Amino acid sequence: MIPTPAPSITHHYPLRAMRQRGLTLIELGLVLLIVSLLVSGIYAKGNSISNEAKMQRVVDDAILLLTKSTAYRADHGDFSGISISILNSTGYSTAPIINGSGENPWGLNYALSADSSDHQLLSLSVAANSAATCLRLSNTLDGLVNNQQSISCDTANHTVLVKVR
Repeated sequence: MIPTPAPSITHHYPLRAMRQRGLTLIELGLVLLIVSLLVSGIYAKGNSISNEAKMQRVVDDAILLLTKSTAYRADHGDFSGISISILNSTGYSTAPIINGSGENPWGLNYALSADSSDHQLLSLSVAANSAATCLRLSNTLDGLVNNQQSISCDTANHTVLVKVR
């Protein structure tokens, strides 16, 4: 009997290894897809956290403005002549309540004034960055502001108007 040589398995591996040096286009595409989904998820989460922080800052600013305005009225008898710059410059706060331009975290404005027909009524206007934010802000302030006459949201102009006695 003549011995037959065993089949050589090693013959196929070098050829296969030469063909599988890198990623195929499909594998590369899948890796890029997964990475882009992860990055977009992280970005969306960060953006949501940033918006929540801005919303809380605006609520805190509005409550502080209303609190300092009440102290102003106690000293002056009514809200005549009140403004953010007056509150900042007359010592109603040890640090400026809001930057001198009355800008909120969205780069929009706060406005504070006595009601034109009743100087015992204060008007605080807060510009929001969207109609949805305006509604959320008015609902949040509605539960937090004392002595309110009204809180309304003008969704067309994205402005919350708080009237306080």
